[in-house]
Amino acid sequence: MSGFEGDDTLTGGDRADILMGGSDNDLLVGGLGYDILTGGLGADILDGGEGFDLANYAQSSAGVVANLSNAAENTGEAAGDRYKSIEGVNGSAYSDELVGNNIANELSGRDGDDTLEGRAGADLLDGGAGYDFASYYHAASGVVANLTNRTVNTGEAAGDVYMDIEALAGSQFDDQLTGNSDGNNLYGHEGNDRLFGLAGRDYIVGGGGDDVLEGGAEGDWLIGGAGTDFVAYTSAVTANLSDASQNTGEAAGDTFDSIEGLIGSAYADKLVGNAQANTLEGLDGADTLVGGAGGDVLRGGDGVDWVSYADAVGGVSVSLSDGRGYAGSLSGGGTEAAGDVYDGIENVEGSAGSDVLAGTAGNNHLRGLGSDDILQGGAGADTLDGGAGFNWASYATATAGVTASLVNRLANTGDAAGDVYIAIAALEGSDYDDRLTGLNSGSLLSGRWGNDTLYGGDGADALYGGDGADVLWAGAGDDRLDGGAGDDIVYGEAGDDRLVGGDGTDRLFGGAGADVLSGDASDDVLTGGAGGDTLQGGAGFDWASYADAAGGVVANLQYAHTNTGDASGDSYTSVEGLEGSDYNDVLTGLNSGSALSGRWGNDTLSGGTGADILNGGGGNDWLYG
Repeated sequence: MSGFEGDDTLTGGDRADILMGGSDNDLLVGGLGYDILTGGLGADILDGGEGFDLANYAQSSAGVVANLSNAAENTGEAAGDRYKSIEGVNGSAYSDELVGNNIANELSGRDGDDTLEGRAGADLLDGGAGYDFASYYHAASGVVANLTNRTVNTGEAAGDVYMDIEALAGSQFDDQLTGNSDGNNLYGHEGNDRLFGLAGRDYIVGGGGDDVLEGGAEGDWLIGGAGTDFVAYTSAVTANLSDASQNTGEAAGDTFDSIEGLIGSAYADKLVGNAQANTLEGLDGADTLVGGAGGDVLRGGDGVDWVSYADAVGGVSVSLSDGRGYAGSLSGGGTEAAGDVYDGIENVEGSAGSDVLAGTAGNNHLRGLGSDDILQGGAGADTLDGGAGFNWASYATATAGVTASLVNRLANTGDAAGDVYIAIAALEGSDYDDRLTGLNSGSLLSGRWGNDTLYGGDGADALYGGDGADVLWAGAGDDRLDGGAGDDIVYGEAGDDRLVGGDGTDRLFGGAGADVLSGDASDDVLTGGAGGDTLQGGAGFDWASYADAAGGVVANLQYAHTNTGDASGDSYTSVEGLEGSDYNDVLTGLNSGSALSGRWGNDTLSGGTGADILNGGGGNDWLYG
């Protein structure tokens, strides 16, 4: 039944009717049955009557907004139309916005790119041709809307049926939207939303709130919007917020905008942040997390996970035990780790600069990369890989003494037990009693506090006892040894060595070679051994001792050029006492007063003009005061 010009009233019968108004303001009453009411131009009243009835805009010459809940929002040929007992809307051949009400509606977009909003009730949303949305923008609460499996739908999406729908728009609350195997558009709008694109090249926008976007395979546009937004993956990926061209796996081809975080898969992922503050979550698998600049939260999850600063500009300081990163504390330090927070991270890869990397009580792998690094494994069996440069394994934070050997790690004890060293040339002990052994190619050993024993091995070593009563053994090579504070015993052994006693009453043994022995503070005993040695007593009353000489010596504190035996070539500075050998010695003191001790053998002791103390020891001795 069709109207003409003028305000027409068309009334259907008891069957399915098709009523078409004219160009003016018409009243169409469907009556019983399945009726299709086409108001046409003008402000029409469409009364479907009983049964399931449609407002039809198929003949419209442009797109319309037709809203069964609020007809005041209508536009186009629907402008001014009012609805009574209308359950469905047919759109035009153009782009329409069709809105249902709180009962079960049937919205058909037909041609054009349409937006269908069913509201409450179990609705049939048929997009028709074009790229069409099912929208829940005005829903009273969050929804679950799934284009692949509508049986899981909840809220105002519960019971909805989708036909030719390519896109979903969420509510102002927390939604879960899921696409299908085609390329979908998903808009979360406000609220903390979870958006799943599945297969196909998807365009996903989180909107306001803290959202999680999961594009699936085939390269997606992932736009977070306001809030703190994440992109998540279900298979192994490299996902890089700084340079998406590096993406691999499910992330290959993805484009990121306003994304602050990444969530990995159950497999081995590499997640890379950008210059902002990012949150990277590895979940399961052996993951590598690269926060970049900014204070990042790096959560490894299950599996053995790495945090990497390989691309950092400047050295970093990382403490897995503190769960924090800091600005680099060594020369050339950068700020890339500053403010970083770690959770579930077992391993650290440093930068090309000088790093300080500290592990936990578990088994850690610390890799220094370039420059001179300090690696603190802590308790547990750790792999300490210094990389290039001169690198330390440090036990400064150990709660008990350690045995740490760079040549025989099976001998290690305490926090060093089970540790593996790669490209490590230096050891730092604890605040307790340690036993440290260096490489045969030369090492640096530092005892710190406690009564430590340090073994340098072959090569040119540097040994520092630190505080406590320490014993230092240089081994072969030209070595530098410093006892530090405390009463120390220092052995230069073979090579031309430099021995420093430091504070405390020390005993220095040069061994073979031309050695320099410096007692420093307090009363020290200097034993140069074979070779022409330089004996510098320093403050206090200091002795030059030849107790270990293999034969008798001539030793003269005033005229050292007359010396013979092990004393030959020796020179003295601030040395007040001479101790002879077990053989026949000739010892001559200073004019300012000396102490001479002959020990065994038939010795001749000459005190000079000062106040001297002469002790011949065993044997038949001559003493000249």
